[in-house]
Amino acid sequence: MAKLPSLPNELLIAIFSYVAANVRAGHITATVGRVSKSFRQLIQSSGIDVLYTSLHGIDRMRTFLNLLAMATKREDDLPGLPLTLSVMEAILSTINTSRLHTLFIHVPICADEIPILHFAVPLHSLTDLRLSGLIAISPPGHPSYTPNVKHVELLHLRRLPDQHTILPRLIHNLAPTLTHLKVAIHTFPLDIFTDLLLFRDAVTVQRLGAEYLAFPRDLQDRPHAFPESLREVVVCIQRRPEYPTGLVYLLKKISDDLGETMREHGEAPAMVVNLPEEGEPDYISEEGEEDQGEALHLDCFVRSWMGLNVGEEVAWSEEEED
Repeated sequence: MAKLPSLPNELLIAIFSYVAANVRAGHITATVGRVSKSFRQLIQSSGIDVLYTSLHGIDRMRTFLNLLAMATKREDDLPGLPLTLSVMEAILSTINTSRLHTLFIHVPICADEIPILHFAVPLHSLTDLRLSGLIAISPPGHPSYTPNVKHVELLHLRRLPDQHTILPRLIHNLAPTLTHLKVAIHTFPLDIFTDLLLFRDAVTVQRLGAEYLAFPRDLQDRPHAFPESLREVVVCIQRRPEYPTGLVYLLKKISDDLGETMREHGEAPAMVVNLPEEGEPDYISEEGEEDQGEALHLDCFVRSWMGLNVGEEVAWSEEEED
């Protein structure tokens, strides 16, 4: 018996048109999901959240299926990452973005380049953006295409792209009104540590007062560069020999102590520092090593996506899981 992915697009279109006579009415995939588990799995394996994807008419359905066919070819048939990104950008341009509230995208970690997804259309309904192995940006010279995103995760990155090493600037482009940020990057530019410390101390002063700080006076007076709406940062830092001795541990200890003080005062911590070990989901292998944690990371990433879409509370930091 032929499997659904092997059927020609014309036949698939006929099937979907039959089960959803009016494709403009809304969630075609919610109806199709009851008819075809294979179709749902096919789309989910391509990184698309079918629970909140609506298509406008047969022409767009045909385009969508063609894009999926490109995305699900054997790896040997693909010229590489640029095509994968262009397919994803085209899919985001094809679907009804007014129904797109959550977007999770994962690409395998890359040693020689950091993928950049360029948003081609505004995604005003998007509130939750979680990216694994890549970053995303709005076109230069334009207002942010994702202005209402509140939660951002940038995970499983070896480093930031050379043209986007200033993390606060990247966040302003990506989510100018965000409230929560999580980053897991193998190699941090040292400037990012300063940006994070300034954010942590500025929020501490705002919530508790300057007497709780243990940081040089000249930096206490400098404002942080992240969006003013940001309330919490979760940062996953790898221990690396090029970092100043004790810096990572000191950063974690001070952040943990301040976080405990904030909880005692009924406030959420401004910054949570995690130091992932090998075998944990946020651990990123050294360049050239076999990334044995990729499967674990992807499994956790997918489970978070599924949980969020069925209304479950998804832990924002490891501390929330305790």
